Amino acid sequence: MVGFIITNVRGVWQVTLIIVIVLLFFWGKKIPTFIRSLFKGNDELKKEINDNDDESKSINNENTKQ
Repeated sequence: MVGFIITNVRGVWQVTLIIVIVLLFFWGKKIPTFIRSLFKGNDELKKEINDNDDESKSINNENTKQ
């Protein structure tokens, strides 16, 4: 069935629209939790990068004092 739909649809936008509709139909309730987990992972990554920057600055300050 999906192959029949994709072969008869000629444009990329139509295929994309069909995929989005199918995803919304099956994953509609899971999308908000998925987006939250993406942002949480992004926040953790930024925190780790900032922690590493702070550590490297403190190491550089210690080395310049010597």
